[in-house]
This record gives sequence, C-alpha cells and structure tokens, in this order.
Amino acid sequence: MNISKLSFPILLFILVLSNSAFGSTFSGISNNDQDTLKSYVPTAGKRAIAININPVISYLGNMFNGSTGNSLDISAANVLYRKFKENNTVKRYRLNFGISTNESSLINSNSTFPFRLDAGTRRSFSSSLSFAYGKEKRYNYRKLSLYTGWEIITGVSHYSSSYNYDYNDGDFYSIDILQQNLTRIKSGPSYTGVSVGVAGILGAEYYFSKMFFVGMELSVPFILSITREEGYKYERANVIWPENVVRVTDELSDDARNLISGSIRSTDLIQFRAGITF
Repeated sequence: MNISKLSFPILLFILVLSNSAFGSTFSGISNNDQDTLKSYVPTAGKRAIAININPVISYLGNMFNGSTGNSLDISAANVLYRKFKENNTVKRYRLNFGISTNESSLINSNSTFPFRLDAGTRRSFSSSLSFAYGKEKRYNYRKLSLYTGWEIITGVSHYSSSYNYDYNDGDFYSIDILQQNLTRIKSGPSYTGVSVGVAGILGAEYYFSKMFFVGMELSVPFILSITREEGYKYERANVIWPENVVRVTDELSDDARNLISGSIRSTDLIQFRAGITF
C-alpha cells in the first residue's frame, strides 16, 4: 500500500471532519449553540448503510498534489450494513465486490508491426466477492462516535488473461515470406481462490444529522487463501509457403498447481465511508 499517496486524502478528510466537529467551539455564543449540543449518534434499534468513498477521497486529493493520470476508479464497491443494539454494541454485515478488465497491445520491438504472427492484444479480467460479519463497541459523544471491533471475512476471487492475435488459423499472411513460425501464448495465467480471515477494527464517525454521517476506519485483516493456479497455454503458429496461409495448432500448457498463503491485506487497511441511518 502506497502511504504517500494516501497521506494527502487522509489529511484532507481529517481537516474537514475536525472543522465540522469543533469549528463552533471558538465561535462564541450564537443561535447555533443549541444545535451543537445535540446528540445525533444512533440509538438502539436504529440501522445504517454506508458505502466506501476511498475513490472519491483519492480523486479529490490527487487534484491538488500534482498527480498525473488522475481518474475516478469505481470498479469496486464496499457496502456496510449495521444494526444498533443495547449497551452501545453494533452488529455489522459487509459486502465487498469488484470487477475490472484491461486490454493492451502486443508489439514485438524487433520487427515491423503488425507484420508478425505475435502481433495482437492481451485482455485480462479480474473479479472478487467477499462477505464479512462482525461486531463493534461504541463510545459516543454528541455527534462523534468512536468504536472498536472485529470481523470474520470469507471471499472468492478470480483472474484470467487471454490473447487475441491479428493472424489466426486460415488467415492470409500479408508479407511474402518463405517461412515463419513461432510458439505464442494462447492464455494464462489464471487464478481462482477462496479465502477466510479475521480483522481487528478501529474507527471514528461524525454525524452531521440524525440521518447523515461520514467516517474513517482502520482495519487490519489477516487472510488465509487457497488458490488454484492454471499456467500458460501455448499454440504453434506457422506460415505455409507458398500459399502464405497461417496454420495454428495447440502446443502445450504449464502444469496447474494449488497455493496456500497467509497475509495481511493492506488494500483494506484504511476505509473512508459515508452513509445514512434510519
């Protein structure tokens, strides 16, 4: 996780939160004093839904720190549902899912593009889905709520890549050549995994009203994963002379293997959220 990239968004978030929470302290006696003393934190029986706003915070922060290629990434979603119980305890249910694709060109720097059998595009696809159940202990003060807690996490994920070449079986090769052949990648690698884990949680939320709130949460999840890895698959491409017709045959594939790993998932370390209570 790149802490330097997060530093400005975190600072921006803290400044906004502290200004909203404590700005009225030094404003003297005014008509807003009664509103300042109100308590908006949810009570027993309330429910809340919150979404992850990390992409928005990062996008706003990168607008001011000179980052190039700044974009709003909405390829993943993190939805948190809460049920507030007695004695400042909360049950939480969290769903996280993501999906993304990427396409890039295949260019051989040692030859003129695209007159090569290995010219084309590579396309990758990844998806993930996880569910978490946990509990929180709340420490409330008017509009500010601090909490600690834990989560149990389960999830599945998948990644794959495929190759699409400009010249395929039966195509006419547009350069007059005696012979050309090579082994090229057909697909791979691909990964399919399941995971379980547990996380410790520390967070803070500020309630602008009885309905709206924003928050920041620190989560340290330890994840155990079992992954099935399918290796590369290859094909043999030949130019049949003198017709200059391309012939493609399957060649071989790498052996598959199972992997077991344990790690602290740094991508879930800090979460910014905004939500509503009802």
